[in-house]
Amino acid sequence: MKPSRPLKSAKKKIGRDTSPHFLWLSPYEWLIVLAALLCDINSWGHQFLLDDIPYIVQNSVLESPKLILKIFASPFLLDAARYGFMAMYRPLTALTFAVNVWLGDFKPDGFHLVNRVLHVLICLIIYRIVIRLIPERRSVAVIASLLFAVHPVQTEAVTYITGRADVLAMLFFLVAWLSFLRLRSRNQFSGKEFALSLLCYLLSLLSKEDAITWLGVILLTEWVYHAKGKWGCFVEQLRQHYQIYGGYVGTTLLFLVVRSWVLKGSITGSIPFILNPLAQASIKARLLTGLKIMWEYIGQFFWPAHFLPDYSYNQIPLVTSWISPTTLLVIALSLLLILVVFWFYQRCLDVFFGLGFFCITYSVVSNIFIPIGTIRADRLLYMPAFGWCLVVAVLYSALWTKLQTRQSKSILAVTLAVIVALLAGRTIDRNRDWQSPETLYLQAFTPMPNSSKLLNSIGTQLLQQGRSQDAIACFQKALAIGYFEPKMVQSNLGAALKASGDWGGALEQYDSIISKDPTYAAAYFNRGNLYLAEKKYAEAVADYKKALVYDPQLVPAEINLKAALERLSENNPTKKP
Repeated sequence: MKPSRPLKSAKKKIGRDTSPHFLWLSPYEWLIVLAALLCDINSWGHQFLLDDIPYIVQNSVLESPKLILKIFASPFLLDAARYGFMAMYRPLTALTFAVNVWLGDFKPDGFHLVNRVLHVLICLIIYRIVIRLIPERRSVAVIASLLFAVHPVQTEAVTYITGRADVLAMLFFLVAWLSFLRLRSRNQFSGKEFALSLLCYLLSLLSKEDAITWLGVILLTEWVYHAKGKWGCFVEQLRQHYQIYGGYVGTTLLFLVVRSWVLKGSITGSIPFILNPLAQASIKARLLTGLKIMWEYIGQFFWPAHFLPDYSYNQIPLVTSWISPTTLLVIALSLLLILVVFWFYQRCLDVFFGLGFFCITYSVVSNIFIPIGTIRADRLLYMPAFGWCLVVAVLYSALWTKLQTRQSKSILAVTLAVIVALLAGRTIDRNRDWQSPETLYLQAFTPMPNSSKLLNSIGTQLLQQGRSQDAIACFQKALAIGYFEPKMVQSNLGAALKASGDWGGALEQYDSIISKDPTYAAAYFNRGNLYLAEKKYAEAVADYKKALVYDPQLVPAEINLKAALERLSENNPTKKP
């Protein structure tokens, strides 16, 4: 097979580092840094959101440096089952959270600063890596890095504090990859570069499990940029460097053994249906739905118009039939992607590499092979997105070289500048959504999602804003979908009905909850509030007392009980003897 012309020159020059030291950035790198920082212009003053609460605010392991060993000997969240989460092992990410706490207490801006610095470093390392892979076309490195820096699909991983796991894993993933490229470019074995690649690969694994795909990426690198797509040459390269690859495999096995020992089987059967129904679905449904979600991700990369903070049940209905329109479309697109990959394999290995990078890094979060803790999350595309950034950059560069006139090249350059500006603007706009629970959930209200969990959160925010009718609609739809804490949703619906003036409807909701679960403290508390407002003080006192019996830590019930007792005493004064 004949490699493409650009690849031949890349083979000759691969390993040459034409960029300056990190302390002396080139103008292109300064452009990348400024673009990444510009997208962060409105990301300060944000609050802790979603998983930030259990993983950071309520995580006792982060409180003291004396617990540093416990961080490495414990799951990412000690009581994951309490929150309905899957047990994970990410001690390095937890350690960085702990350092944030030790240095700046629980101030979100400090956490956010670390995330942004990591993202900027990643963009710079991407530039260095692409320069090594395709040294004769610096524009590819610039464009790929710029797209990665400003793309709004990266917002959840960077602006959402808990998304640091993805960012931190990507940073060490890239440093390990860069060290591998330097190692393979030398005429003699370098123990320093080998040790650095091993260490950074391990640190990436300790940041997030997705980093295990690094093995696939370096094999793809060997295949494309050293063996030039020839099987015999590829096998020979592996044979010659078996000690290097043996070290990487050994590091992987070491991580898996330690992870298994720490978690001690706590993952088994722990993925809640509400968060990922694919965990309990058939192989067929997992395959078809997983492919459908993959194409939703790809579509979101090329048209990042709308995002949601949660995709739990039933935001993404499962695909279970082989002959439905969705299935036929997904299969057709997937077959087309395979043909496109094969076509570029024969004509342009740089594009083939970008597509391969996406497929490899996306595979572990696709839910097709192994179910993970969520059916979909925008932050999961953080690492795989680099593959598409590289593809776009290579195709843009190829189109640029084919254009003959200065005018046509000017139009192409302006088009790229406009696209980058629009992506940056969308990222800035998306940052605004992550300021607070109110901004995060209410931006998802207009399209009215189908996730019962998200609908409950949206309804809560609407109720706090006084939009009781909209809140009622959200809670009712959430109950119709089901599977997410029906007692909680029904209790919230009662509060919304009360706020709208329908006190009878609210009372029916609370009575219904108590009839199903006589130990549910929140229902007694809310019904007590309703009785208190109706001046039925005796009934209110009885409900508050029951609420405290079933939840002694319910402080508002204790406060309202005192108020109800005072009102009851005022209306029924005790006669003196």
